[in-house]
Amino acid sequence: MPTTTQAAAAAVPTTGRGTRRGPVRRIIVGSLFTGAVLAAVLPLVVFAGASEPVVPGSALLGFAAGCTLLAALSGLMTARLWGTAQRRPLPRVRRSWPEATG
Repeated sequence: MPTTTQAAAAAVPTTGRGTRRGPVRRIIVGSLFTGAVLAAVLPLVVFAGASEPVVPGSALLGFAAGCTLLAALSGLMTARLWGTAQRRPLPRVRRSWPEATG
């Protein structure tokens, strides 16, 4: 007796799917790697021998740099891959109440 997972998997066509890895995966892996390397290098090399609050703060700055890189590059790639991802202005909304005079 097939389970619903097997039936759903059989209903999804697999033709045309490849094992292609897009640039988004490289961006994610590269950003995580960059954040981890900076989180290790900043406290151990750049701020070696600093006071106690500086060491974890510099590690957090390394992780923040990786997250910033992830946000910036994924935003650029999303806008490039999806042509419709450009920002369009919102339509103006008319007010239904009269202007106050005074």
